This record gives sequence, C-alpha cells and structure tokens, in this order.
Amino acid sequence: TTVLRDGLQAQLKSMEQEFSDARQRVHVAGFSKSLGHILLERLRKLDDWRRFDRESRKLTRRIGDVWLEHINVEEALRPLSNIDAEVERLKADGMGDKGLPATGAEVEGELRDLLKDQKSLLSKLSDAYVGYIGALGDLEVTQRQLGDTAREYRKFLESRVLWIPSTQSLGRGEPRELFLAVRALVSPSRLMEVPKTLGADIVSNYWLYALFLASAFILMRYRRPLRTYVEATSDQVWGPNDEGFRLTAKAFVATALMASLIPLCLGFCAWRFQDSTGATEFTRSVGKALSTIAMPYYFLSMLRLLCIEKGVGQAHFRWDDAVVGLLRRELRWFVPIFLPIAFVVSVTWFGADVERGREGRLFFVGAMAAVAVIAGRVLQPTRGVPAGYLTDHPNGWADRLRYAWYLAVIAIPLLLAALSLTGYSYTAIQIADDVFKSLWLIIGTIVAHDLVLRALGL
Repeated sequence: TTVLRDGLQAQLKSMEQEFSDARQRVHVAGFSKSLGHILLERLRKLDDWRRFDRESRKLTRRIGDVWLEHINVEEALRPLSNIDAEVERLKADGMGDKGLPATGAEVEGELRDLLKDQKSLLSKLSDAYVGYIGALGDLEVTQRQLGDTAREYRKFLESRVLWIPSTQSLGRGEPRELFLAVRALVSPSRLMEVPKTLGADIVSNYWLYALFLASAFILMRYRRPLRTYVEATSDQVWGPNDEGFRLTAKAFVATALMASLIPLCLGFCAWRFQDSTGATEFTRSVGKALSTIAMPYYFLSMLRLLCIEKGVGQAHFRWDDAVVGLLRRELRWFVPIFLPIAFVVSVTWFGADVERGREGRLFFVGAMAAVAVIAGRVLQPTRGVPAGYLTDHPNGWADRLRYAWYLAVIAIPLLLAALSLTGYSYTAIQIADDVFKSLWLIIGTIVAHDLVLRALGL
C-alpha cells in the first residue's frame, strides 16, 4: 500500500508539473503549430480522469469494509479491558475458553494467560487496521486529486488545441502515406499482436470469456425469435387485443436486445484489448477504436431495427411507411461503409504518433462524404423524412428556409472534410463527434416522445 501510495503521489506531482508547464508555454508562446503538436501529444497520453474516479470509489468502499472489520475487533477487545472480570464471567458460565472446566487455580491461570494473549493480538490487529485505514485514506485522497487534476488538465488542453493545426495540409504524398498507413495497419507482425493478447488474456481470465460467450450465444440464439415476436405484435397493436403500452414496451425491449449482439462483442473486445496485462500499444489503439464505434453501431442498429417491416416504428409509433422504408434502405448501405472507415480513422488517430492522425485523414474524408450522401437523401425536402411535416406546414419557417437548411445539412460534413484536409484534423473530428452526439440526442428525444404518447394511449 505504501509503495502504491508513493507511486500515485509521484504521478500526481508529475501531472501537476506538466499542467503548470503547459500553462506557461501557452502564456509565453501563444498558439502555434509546434505547440499544438506538443499539447495534442499530451492530450493523447493523458489518463482518463474517469479511471481515477472509479479507483477512488473502490477505495471508499474498501475503507468502509475495513472499518467494519475494525469495529468487530474493537467489540471483541471491549470485554478484555478488565481481564479479572472476564475470567470471573467465564467461570460463572462454567466453561473456559478452550472448553475446560472453570474451576481450579491451574485452569484459571491458563485462562488468564490465554485472555492476555488474545488481548495482545487483538490490540495489534486493531492498530494494524487503523494504520491500514489511514493508508487507504491517503490512497483515496491521492486518487481523487489525480482525477480532479486530470479532468482540469484535459479541459485546458481541449480548449487550447481545438483551433491549432494538428497535421500538415494535404500534400502530394498523401495517397502514398495512406497506402503505407494501411499496409502498416495490416502488417502480419501487428496483426499477430491481437491473437497473442487475446490468448494470454483468455488463460488468465477464462471465466470472463465464458460469461461473454454465454451472453453472446443467448442473444444470437434468440435474435430470430425476438424479431418474430416484434412482428407478431404489429397484428395486435391498436386492435381489440392491444395490451396498450405494455405491448409496445415488450416490443421495444426486444428490439433493443436484437441490436445489442455486435455492440456487445465490440465493447467486450475493446475492454480486453485495453485492460489485459499483455496489451501492446497497437492492441490498445485497436481497443480504443472499437470502443469509439461500439455505441454508434448500437444506435444505428437500433434505428434500423425500429424501421423493419412490422417493426416498432411502423406498427407502434405509426411512423410513415415511406419514411420507414427510406431509413431502412439508406441505413442498409451506410452502416457497413461508415463504421469500418470510422474504425480505421480511430486506429490511426490513437496510434503512437499524433501526426499519424493525418494518415487516416482521407478515410475521414470518405466517412464525411458518406454522411453527406445519406443526409442529402434522408432529409430531402420533397421525398425525405421532413416531407410530411413540410406538406402539413406549407408556410412555416422550415418550409420557407428548406433550401437553406438542406444545403447546410449537406455542407456541414463536407466542410469538416475540408477542415481535415487543411490540417485541422483534431478540430474536424471533435466537431463531427459533437454533431453525431446531437443527432443521437434528437433521435432519442423523438423515440422517447413516441413512447410517452404510446403510454398515454394517444
């Protein structure tokens, strides 16, 4: 515990020194490309503050458990504060500590010696618990300070590097660098790190993999029955056999379970690639990339499954058939194109050198092009998702400005692609991430709104 505490305090001191140094550099040098590279490298290497917070909570729970054990020791010590009184109590009970008769001077002397030894051992144990609680308390304070410092340091770095060029502008050698990046990514030496890491981790954590495989098998086994159930509910909803919101809730949960198989696999692999004892720098990059695409894959799969024929969107939420069909067709080609590209962009970004983020820049441009295409098709004012609303509100602001917002929807991902090509790769990625989060929030709000309406029977 002492060694761990000293190590964490040294880490805290180093982080605070780096934080102070970064502030000084920004104050003296201002914003420059070279400083941007330094700050980006520090941001990439900075530990996640949430990890320190998790460790702090674990230590808090451990301190509570140890404190309870210490209380039990103190309760056991309380009767031993007066050895003579305890001896008389045991004699009155008619039994010694070892089950010997409580009569006779010899037995009484042995009993007194045993109680003294017990008191001495319990006192030492109580003192050890007090010291252990103090050491755990120091550890918890240090972990909490590390989390707070890392959080503030990350906020500082993110606020400073957003508009600093993170890579060089697009040059003639970019296609060649792209080829070299892909070749390095799929080189046999690197790819072999993946099965080696997994193999070593399976041996040491076989029960985790057994639990994961069991969960994945159950989801795979019941995927088809779940879809059949969802489709069957479409014949009951809004009819005489309609169970109301209960039926919709069951169908919605079934849809969520259908969408969770592959994201579960991605999330589990991401966790093990990063946290296994044999993890390498490449497998950690792969793990972070898998973690990056796991939730978007789940949301896109959930949306696609909501739009299946006789699905929750069509039958329970009464979404327009043309809209449901459009979303289903567009997501069918978008998901297998966008997510693999996003994975490659993430792997190159989380690599050993931040400058290598530019090697995935053309992949990012491809991803933004795919986003522009699907946005243009799905949000087309006359045939897309907004068509029904615009028809019902012909003189509203959305209808009057339909060409303006439609062009903006297509232009945003293209502008982000251009921003990345001019060297602002980090800025483009962060803005794209914020845009996607806003999109998920909007879609989630729409789904929650329809669930509430269904619960109210409207």
